[in-house]
Amino acid sequence: MFDLKSKLVYKSNRILDILDTLSGSSRPVGLIGGGVYARILSEALPRYGVKPEFIVLDEVYIKNTASELYGLPVITPDECSRRYCDAYLIVAYRYKYENEWSIIRNETFKFTPETEVITLGTYFLNELDWLPYEYIIGSIDAFEQTYNMLDDALSRRIMVEYLNAKISGDARKLIMFNTDSKNDYELSVIKENCHDGVIIECGAFDGTSALEIDDCFAGERKIFALEPVSDTFAKLCKNTQGRKMIIPAKKGTSDKSGTAYINGGDSTASVEFGNDRLGEKIDIITLDESFENETAAVIVMDIEGSELSTLKGAQKIIKRDHPLLAVRVYHKWDDLITIPQFIASLGGDVPYRFFLRVNNSFIGTYDITLYAI
Repeated sequence: MFDLKSKLVYKSNRILDILDTLSGSSRPVGLIGGGVYARILSEALPRYGVKPEFIVLDEVYIKNTASELYGLPVITPDECSRRYCDAYLIVAYRYKYENEWSIIRNETFKFTPETEVITLGTYFLNELDWLPYEYIIGSIDAFEQTYNMLDDALSRRIMVEYLNAKISGDARKLIMFNTDSKNDYELSVIKENCHDGVIIECGAFDGTSALEIDDCFAGERKIFALEPVSDTFAKLCKNTQGRKMIIPAKKGTSDKSGTAYINGGDSTASVEFGNDRLGEKIDIITLDESFENETAAVIVMDIEGSELSTLKGAQKIIKRDHPLLAVRVYHKWDDLITIPQFIASLGGDVPYRFFLRVNNSFIGTYDITLYAI
């Protein structure tokens, strides 16, 4: 009998532990990098009792930068080494892992042994991304049930590493499992395991993944790209213009049709019925109603926590067509429990086989996808 509990090597959150250390220290704190993530950190760290004092930029970049960013002075690596030899330096940019340390390895950085360089992860400020150890232990039987449903050793290793990452707040090791960093989904898995029919993408955002899928199928499959938010839908239409098989639709999805409200147009927007405080009013459909007359070959979804409700609104076509399903399972604490176990409960003549894959090369993110084949 597999003992998942024994594979959980963390019991506390690494990032909160680091922030406790920083807030209780008299040593200076600086940020390496001056982009969007540096701005986010400069605004958010004070809420944890940590106040950055400066931003460090390589001389190559500092020439085109103001002497101050986000209310913090901008200094060179050499100046940092002279003035702040015992500083905590937080990496404040979100490039791909292989580039994460490029600026730090630059010879212009002459750190003293007292200097400590820290990575917090791209989305560390969203505490909902984390999973308390106590929650997992309290639901260990349900997590083990999902573990035992997974079809291959790689999927099981990914699940263990994912849970450890969600406990610790450190998702860097998940990068090792990324087998297709160029695309949002495991396109080879989708192409090799789907039958004839249309492809439905829920949460098409700006069209990037729709274009990838269209390229994968050489423009021979009809792709319904559903995106409910006005700004991103406009980008979707612009980016897919001229792709005859990509059909954009300004729709959100759930287990009931109607209208709902969404809290923004970025990649973390969430939908709520009956709460107009969230912002834009959007149209919601169920896949069962809208695609009753189509044969679904593939359904992919990255819809920020609405995955389970959308699956419930698609159970008729799932039972009827047995489409390949590619579903994000990291947005909610119980996604790894509820989503695969709901799909399995639908039954059918041919039971689904379940796989987990990592398809995001940004350090500090927890993006894992469940493939039901």
